[in-house]
Amino acid sequence: ISNLFSVTWNGIVVKASGLAAGKGVIVTKSCDEAVEAAKEILQGKFGEAGNEIVVEEMLVGEEVSVSSTD
Repeated sequence: ISNLFSVTWNGIVVKASGLAAGKGVIVTKSCDEAVEAAKEILQGKFGEAGNEIVVEEMLVGEEVSVSSTD
């Protein structure tokens, strides 16, 4: 996991890939924190939503999520 975080970013966001009711995100400020966050999520912090993770650079601004059904 630590190889994923060898890039220097302003912040690293580690997210549960599945639906976590908007609570599956951990914002970190260092590679060490990001590794720990990834481990926590993969070990079940957000239940099945955390079976896979998404790692992104922290972006500043508004976030919009849209879900729809037919």
